[in-house]
Amino acid sequence: MTEPHDPYSLETLMAAMADGQLPALWTFHETFEGKLRHVVLSHVRSMYRHDVAADRERIDSLTTDAAVVIFERARSWKPGGAAPWNWAGRAIRSMIATEIGHRSVELGNDDGLDGEAGTDAAPVAGGVDLTIDALIAHDPAFVLFAEVYRSVGTARDQEAAWLFRTQKETGDPSPARTVAHHLGLSAANARQVHRRHFARVSERIWSDDRYTDLRDWAWFAA
Repeated sequence: MTEPHDPYSLETLMAAMADGQLPALWTFHETFEGKLRHVVLSHVRSMYRHDVAADRERIDSLTTDAAVVIFERARSWKPGGAAPWNWAGRAIRSMIATEIGHRSVELGNDDGLDGEAGTDAAPVAGGVDLTIDALIAHDPAFVLFAEVYRSVGTARDQEAAWLFRTQKETGDPSPARTVAHHLGLSAANARQVHRRHFARVSERIWSDDRYTDLRDWAWFAA
């Protein structure tokens, strides 16, 4: 049995996640990936989405999302009760249903976006060019950021997440609605795509020492 002081124990990792420690999320994901994957696959198969169940990359993505779902709710989990992946089972299932739908639903891509969008669509606020390429011209530090940002997710996710973030940073009181209006998806999906993409970027930054300089950015600081 794992001792409570073990930094990889379930209780220790859940406590760290409850405290908002992002590195604990990725350790939790790595340590309990098998259990998370099993829960994800069970939900996917119960939705009769056997096509998704057979797609390893999509299951990998949903498994990461399941860890994030638990991270966001970690403060409410109590030791001695159900395992986190079972305790948060309803929220995980809801996330999966939003992502992939049931077999009876006609599906496009998982973001509700069509076409090959790019990360360089200009944000709406004030007509100011806040694309990643424009920011690189002003601050070379964005070269490294652009590399890691574009290394994860689809082009569609990148565009939606960047538009959401720039709208939020420039004072938009409802960035999700702005993204939804401009890209043709629901506000709920806009929030989810933003959260998911930046979580994956952060995971890459904290797992790859090439991106050490980005760990001090407010967006990614632990």
